[in-house]
Amino acid sequence: MKIDTSSFGTVDALARWDDAHLLDAMEARHSVRSYRDKRIDADALRELQSVIDGCNEAAGLSFTLVADDPSAFDGAFAHYGSFRGVHNHVALIGRKGPRLDETVGYYGEQVVLVAQLLGLNTCWVAMTYRKRGAARTMPGEARPAILALGYGETSGASHKVKPVTSLCRVPGGPAAMPEWFAAGMRAAQLAPTAMNQQAFSFELVEGEVPGVRARLGLGPCAKIDLGIARCHFEIGARSVVALAVGSGAISRGVCRTRLTIGEAARKPRDSSGSRCRAARGSARCGSAR
Repeated sequence: MKIDTSSFGTVDALARWDDAHLLDAMEARHSVRSYRDKRIDADALRELQSVIDGCNEAAGLSFTLVADDPSAFDGAFAHYGSFRGVHNHVALIGRKGPRLDETVGYYGEQVVLVAQLLGLNTCWVAMTYRKRGAARTMPGEARPAILALGYGETSGASHKVKPVTSLCRVPGGPAAMPEWFAAGMRAAQLAPTAMNQQAFSFELVEGEVPGVRARLGLGPCAKIDLGIARCHFEIGARSVVALAVGSGAISRGVCRTRLTIGEAARKPRDSSGSRCRAARGSARCGSAR
Protein backbone atom coordinates (compact mmCIF):
# COMPACT_ATOMS: atom_id res chain seq x y z
CA MET A 1 0.00 0.00 0.00
CA LYS A 2 1.32 3.42 -0.93
CA ILE A 3 0.41 6.23 1.42
CA ASP A 4 0.93 9.97 1.28
CA THR A 5 2.25 11.12 4.65
CA SER A 6 0.78 14.58 4.17
CA SER A 7 -2.63 13.04 4.80
CA PHE A 8 -1.56 12.73 8.43
CA GLY A 9 -1.33 16.51 8.46
CA THR A 10 -2.49 16.86 12.04
CA VAL A 11 -0.79 16.84 15.42
CA ASP A 12 0.07 20.42 14.52
CA ALA A 13 1.87 21.56 17.63
CA LEU A 14 4.24 18.58 17.62
CA ALA A 15 5.94 19.25 14.29
CA ARG A 16 9.38 19.73 15.86
CA TRP A 17 9.21 16.61 18.01
CA ASP A 18 10.50 13.29 16.72
CA ASP A 19 7.82 10.57 16.45
CA ALA A 20 10.05 8.00 18.15
CA HIS A 21 10.37 10.26 21.20
CA LEU A 22 6.64 10.89 21.26
CA LEU A 23 6.00 7.14 21.21
CA ASP A 24 8.45 6.74 24.08
CA ALA A 25 6.51 9.41 25.96
CA MET A 26 3.29 7.45 25.47
CA GLU A 27 4.94 4.38 26.99
CA ALA A 28 6.44 6.25 29.94
CA ARG A 29 3.54 8.53 30.79
CA HIS A 30 1.09 7.52 33.55
CA SER A 31 -1.44 9.52 35.52
CA VAL A 32 0.01 11.24 38.61
CA ARG A 33 -2.10 12.83 41.36
CA SER A 34 0.56 13.72 43.98
CA TYR A 35 3.28 16.28 43.24
CA ARG A 36 6.47 17.55 44.86
CA ASP A 37 6.76 21.11 46.10
CA LYS A 38 9.07 22.17 43.29
CA ARG A 39 8.68 24.96 40.75
CA ILE A 40 8.70 23.98 37.11
CA ASP A 41 11.97 24.83 35.39
CA ALA A 42 11.75 28.11 33.45
CA ASP A 43 12.98 26.53 30.20
CA ALA A 44 10.37 23.79 30.51
CA LEU A 45 7.66 26.37 31.06
CA ARG A 46 8.71 28.28 27.95
CA GLU A 47 8.74 25.12 25.86
CA LEU A 48 5.36 24.08 27.18
CA GLN A 49 3.91 27.53 26.49
CA SER A 50 5.19 27.30 22.93
CA VAL A 51 3.30 24.04 22.41
CA ILE A 52 0.16 25.51 24.00
CA ASP A 53 0.41 28.50 21.68
CA GLY A 54 0.68 26.11 18.74
CA CYS A 55 -2.44 24.24 19.82
CA ASN A 56 -4.39 27.47 20.27
CA GLU A 57 -3.35 28.75 16.85
CA ALA A 58 -4.05 25.48 15.07
CA ALA A 59 -7.56 24.95 16.45
CA GLY A 60 -8.76 28.34 17.68
CA LEU A 61 -8.52 27.22 21.31
CA SER A 62 -7.73 29.20 24.45
CA PHE A 63 -5.59 26.77 26.42
CA THR A 64 -4.09 28.59 29.41
CA LEU A 65 -1.02 27.63 31.43
CA VAL A 66 -1.31 28.49 35.15
CA ALA A 67 1.90 28.14 37.18
CA ASP A 68 2.56 28.46 40.92
CA ASP A 69 -1.12 28.70 41.83
CA PRO A 70 -2.64 25.83 43.86
CA SER A 71 -6.14 27.31 44.11
CA ALA A 72 -7.65 24.93 41.53
CA PHE A 73 -6.78 21.98 43.76
CA ASP A 74 -7.47 23.19 47.27
CA GLY A 75 -11.18 22.36 47.45
CA ALA A 76 -13.24 19.37 48.52
CA PHE A 77 -13.47 17.95 45.00
CA ALA A 78 -9.67 17.89 44.70
CA HIS A 79 -9.38 16.01 47.98
CA TYR A 80 -11.99 13.54 46.77
CA GLY A 81 -9.92 13.04 43.65
CA SER A 82 -6.85 12.29 45.82
CA PHE A 83 -4.83 15.21 44.45
CA ARG A 84 -1.96 16.55 46.53
CA GLY A 85 0.56 19.30 45.94
CA VAL A 86 -0.81 20.45 42.58
CA HIS A 87 0.48 23.99 42.01
CA ASN A 88 0.30 24.07 38.21
CA HIS A 89 -2.30 23.24 35.61
CA VAL A 90 -3.30 23.83 32.01
CA ALA A 91 -6.91 24.93 31.56
CA LEU A 92 -8.25 23.36 28.36
CA ILE A 93 -10.60 26.06 27.12
CA GLY A 94 -12.35 26.53 23.79
CA ARG A 95 -15.48 27.82 22.11
CA LYS A 96 -18.63 25.87 22.95
CA GLY A 97 -19.71 23.48 20.23
CA PRO A 98 -20.39 19.83 19.42
CA ARG A 99 -16.72 19.05 18.67
CA LEU A 100 -15.15 20.90 21.60
CA ASP A 101 -14.60 17.87 23.86
CA GLU A 102 -12.96 15.85 21.11
CA THR A 103 -10.78 18.79 20.08
CA VAL A 104 -9.73 19.38 23.68
CA GLY A 105 -8.72 15.73 23.97
CA TYR A 106 -6.81 15.79 20.70
CA TYR A 107 -4.79 18.93 21.42
CA GLY A 108 -4.61 18.49 25.18
CA GLU A 109 -2.82 15.19 24.69
CA GLN A 110 -0.19 16.99 22.63
CA VAL A 111 0.53 19.13 25.69
CA VAL A 112 0.65 15.97 27.83
CA LEU A 113 3.20 14.25 25.60
CA VAL A 114 5.51 17.24 25.46
CA ALA A 115 5.23 17.68 29.23
CA GLN A 116 6.37 14.07 29.62
CA LEU A 117 9.36 14.70 27.35
CA LEU A 118 10.23 17.73 29.47
CA GLY A 119 10.38 15.60 32.61
CA LEU A 120 6.96 16.60 33.94
CA ASN A 121 4.04 14.51 35.09
CA THR A 122 0.38 15.10 34.33
CA CYS A 123 -3.16 14.00 35.03
CA TRP A 124 -6.32 14.60 33.02
CA VAL A 125 -9.00 16.08 35.29
CA ALA A 126 -12.59 16.85 34.28
CA MET A 127 -14.50 17.03 37.55
CA THR A 128 -12.33 16.87 40.66
CA TYR A 129 -10.93 20.39 40.75
CA ARG A 130 -12.11 23.76 42.03
CA LYS A 131 -13.74 25.58 39.12
CA ARG A 132 -13.21 29.05 40.58
CA GLY A 133 -9.53 28.35 41.01
CA ALA A 134 -8.95 27.43 37.38
CA ALA A 135 -8.26 29.87 34.56
CA ARG A 136 -11.46 31.70 33.68
CA THR A 137 -13.52 31.21 30.57
CA MET A 138 -14.91 34.01 28.44
CA PRO A 139 -18.56 34.23 27.31
CA GLY A 140 -19.24 31.51 24.75
CA GLU A 141 -16.36 29.36 26.01
CA ALA A 142 -16.26 26.14 28.02
CA ARG A 143 -13.57 24.30 29.96
CA PRO A 144 -14.26 20.57 29.60
CA ALA A 145 -11.09 19.57 31.47
CA ILE A 146 -7.80 20.71 32.90
CA LEU A 147 -4.37 19.07 33.17
CA ALA A 148 -2.67 18.80 36.55
CA LEU A 149 1.01 19.43 35.96
CA GLY A 150 4.31 19.28 37.83
CA TYR A 151 7.01 16.98 39.18
CA GLY A 152 5.29 13.92 40.57
CA GLU A 153 6.14 12.20 43.81
CA THR A 154 6.26 9.08 41.62
CA SER A 155 6.07 8.45 37.89
CA GLY A 156 2.67 6.81 38.26
CA ALA A 157 1.76 3.22 37.56
CA SER A 158 0.71 1.38 34.44
CA HIS A 159 -2.74 -0.17 34.11
CA LYS A 160 -4.02 -3.13 32.20
CA VAL A 161 -5.05 -2.27 28.64
CA LYS A 162 -7.36 -4.01 26.22
CA PRO A 163 -5.79 -6.02 23.39
CA VAL A 164 -5.47 -4.16 20.11
CA THR A 165 -7.83 -6.59 18.40
CA SER A 166 -10.67 -5.58 20.72
CA LEU A 167 -10.17 -1.88 19.93
CA CYS A 168 -10.40 -2.06 16.15
CA ARG A 169 -12.08 -3.63 13.14
CA VAL A 170 -10.14 -4.70 10.06
CA PRO A 171 -11.66 -6.31 6.95
CA GLY A 172 -10.12 -9.76 6.71
CA GLY A 173 -9.28 -9.92 10.41
CA PRO A 174 -6.10 -9.15 12.41
CA ALA A 175 -3.84 -10.94 9.92
CA ALA A 176 -4.86 -8.42 7.24
CA MET A 177 -3.97 -5.38 9.37
CA PRO A 178 -1.52 -3.07 7.51
CA GLU A 179 1.66 -2.23 9.39
CA TRP A 180 0.83 1.48 9.61
CA PHE A 181 -2.63 0.71 11.02
CA ALA A 182 -1.17 -1.72 13.57
CA ALA A 183 1.32 0.95 14.67
CA GLY A 184 -1.51 3.44 15.05
CA MET A 185 -3.48 0.98 17.14
CA ARG A 186 -0.54 0.19 19.41
CA ALA A 187 -0.25 3.91 20.11
CA ALA A 188 -4.02 4.30 20.62
CA GLN A 189 -3.92 1.39 23.04
CA LEU A 190 -1.75 3.57 25.32
CA ALA A 191 -4.13 6.55 25.23
CA PRO A 192 -5.30 7.61 28.71
CA THR A 193 -9.06 7.38 29.17
CA ALA A 194 -11.48 8.21 31.97
CA MET A 195 -11.55 5.38 34.49
CA ASN A 196 -9.39 3.41 32.03
CA GLN A 197 -12.51 2.48 30.08
CA GLN A 198 -10.96 2.50 26.54
CA ALA A 199 -14.42 2.75 24.99
CA PHE A 200 -13.23 4.05 21.60
CA SER A 201 -12.63 1.94 18.50
CA PHE A 202 -11.00 2.39 15.08
CA GLU A 203 -12.07 0.78 11.83
CA LEU A 204 -9.99 0.35 8.69
CA VAL A 205 -12.11 1.35 5.69
CA GLU A 206 -10.96 -0.20 2.45
CA GLY A 207 -11.29 1.41 -0.96
CA GLU A 208 -9.34 3.25 -3.60
CA VAL A 209 -8.59 5.79 -0.87
CA PRO A 210 -8.06 3.81 2.35
CA GLY A 211 -9.50 5.45 5.42
CA VAL A 212 -9.84 5.09 9.16
CA ARG A 213 -13.10 5.62 10.99
CA ALA A 214 -12.84 6.44 14.68
CA ARG A 215 -15.93 5.44 16.63
CA LEU A 216 -17.22 7.03 19.81
CA GLY A 217 -18.01 4.76 22.76
CA LEU A 218 -20.13 5.15 25.86
CA GLY A 219 -19.00 6.41 29.22
CA PRO A 220 -17.84 9.55 31.03
CA CYS A 221 -15.69 11.88 28.94
CA ALA A 222 -16.02 9.61 25.89
CA LYS A 223 -15.53 12.47 23.43
CA ILE A 224 -12.40 13.72 25.18
CA ASP A 225 -11.07 10.16 25.22
CA LEU A 226 -11.73 9.79 21.49
CA GLY A 227 -9.70 12.94 20.79
CA ILE A 228 -6.81 11.61 22.88
CA ALA A 229 -6.92 8.26 21.11
CA ARG A 230 -6.97 9.98 17.68
CA CYS A 231 -3.83 11.93 18.59
CA HIS A 232 -2.04 8.72 19.60
CA PHE A 233 -3.22 6.81 16.53
CA GLU A 234 -2.03 9.46 14.11
CA ILE A 235 1.42 9.68 15.68
CA GLY A 236 1.81 5.89 15.63
CA ALA A 237 0.60 5.50 12.05
CA ARG A 238 2.62 8.46 10.83
CA SER A 239 5.82 7.08 12.35
CA VAL A 240 5.65 3.95 10.19
CA VAL A 241 4.60 5.81 7.05
CA ALA A 242 7.38 8.38 7.49
CA LEU A 243 9.99 5.63 7.81
CA ALA A 244 8.71 3.91 4.68
CA VAL A 245 8.76 7.13 2.68
CA GLY A 246 12.24 7.98 3.93
CA SER A 247 13.59 4.58 2.92
CA GLY A 248 11.91 4.69 -0.48
CA ALA A 249 9.76 1.63 0.29
CA ILE A 250 6.66 3.61 -0.60
CA SER A 251 6.17 6.82 -2.52
CA ARG A 252 4.31 10.02 -1.81
CA GLY A 253 1.18 11.22 -3.54
CA VAL A 254 -0.10 7.90 -4.89
CA CYS A 255 -2.66 6.98 -2.25
CA ARG A 256 -4.03 9.04 0.61
CA THR A 257 -5.12 7.60 3.95
CA ARG A 258 -7.36 9.99 5.84
CA LEU A 259 -8.53 9.78 9.43
CA THR A 260 -12.22 10.59 9.54
CA ILE A 261 -14.71 10.45 12.37
CA GLY A 262 -17.68 8.14 11.93
CA GLU A 263 -20.91 7.97 13.87
CA ALA A 264 -20.98 5.77 16.94
CA ALA A 265 -23.09 2.66 16.87
CA ARG A 266 -24.68 3.87 20.10
CA LYS A 267 -25.01 7.43 21.34
CA PRO A 268 -23.32 8.22 24.67
CA ARG A 269 -25.47 9.68 27.40
CA ASP A 270 -23.73 13.03 26.99
CA SER A 271 -24.32 13.89 23.34
CA SER A 272 -24.08 17.67 23.68
CA GLY A 273 -20.34 17.76 23.02
CA SER A 274 -19.92 20.80 25.27
CA ARG A 275 -19.04 19.08 28.52
CA CYS A 276 -18.35 15.57 29.76
CA ARG A 277 -20.25 14.16 32.71
CA ALA A 278 -19.02 11.68 35.25
CA ALA A 279 -20.71 8.31 35.51
CA ARG A 280 -23.54 8.07 37.99
CA GLY A 281 -22.22 7.65 41.50
CA SER A 282 -18.78 8.94 40.68
CA ALA A 283 -17.31 12.44 40.65
CA ARG A 284 -14.09 11.34 38.98
CA CYS A 285 -13.55 11.87 35.30
CA GLY A 286 -9.77 11.93 34.99
CA SER A 287 -7.30 9.62 33.36
CA ALA A 288 -6.97 6.27 35.04
CA ARG A 289 -3.51 5.77 33.58
